[in-house]
Amino acid sequence: MYLRGEFKNILRRRNCLHLSSSWPTNDNIQILVDAAAGLFVHSAAALRQVGYPSDWQFRERLQSVLDALSQPGNQGSTSPFSQLDALYFHIMNQIPASILPSAQLLLCTGVRYDIDYDFYASVFCNELQLSESTFRDICHYLHAVIAYEASFDPLSSIDPRIDLTRSFFDQGQWFHPDTSVIRHLAKIHGSLRFYHKSFYDFLRDPARSGPFCVATLDIYLIIGFKITIIMHQAMLLMAQVHLFPCVYP
Repeated sequence: MYLRGEFKNILRRRNCLHLSSSWPTNDNIQILVDAAAGLFVHSAAALRQVGYPSDWQFRERLQSVLDALSQPGNQGSTSPFSQLDALYFHIMNQIPASILPSAQLLLCTGVRYDIDYDFYASVFCNELQLSESTFRDICHYLHAVIAYEASFDPLSSIDPRIDLTRSFFDQGQWFHPDTSVIRHLAKIHGSLRFYHKSFYDFLRDPARSGPFCVATLDIYLIIGFKITIIMHQAMLLMAQVHLFPCVYP
């Protein structure tokens, strides 16, 4: 009943309730029920993957999920996570090759912290040198497993003198930010969090995620190199405006 109701909500948001008698089919529902095997996280992630808010290809999305879950290798596996891993593998496999390395860097940065930690988009994108367009593309492809929460609290609510067109390190001699201001700056472009620990664990286990594993030496080295570059640039900027380094939370 849960799946059927949520699929109706997907159709309702698109004014397509007239399709509810034919989509999804009973066979489609049964495949999802069998694959979930009582795991709510599986059903929830599958529904988010199918029902992306601004996407009208919901039928194609459902079919691609069903195809991934119906692969012979998934059916015969004795692992209790085989069907969940098949869904996560499918989600990662949808990411274009052009942005997959960037997505893995962002996810690796996320799994460096505890599962309950909200990682701030502005901080991590600056660390990894990701453009806004690349970041939004990554969020689009990972919407079923990663939640993006926009910030609606303007920075000017803290101090109207803050100039958003200028660097953090170039606000002027008056600018001596305390911890609350630094946290607010970090949150200004929103935050990301994992919907469920199972995806967090999937990314860290090469036996489960295979080529999509983010806990690898190569990825750690790339992140370390990028952070080193950012720290060097920050030190140069601070030297130019005579500011001492600020420690981020």
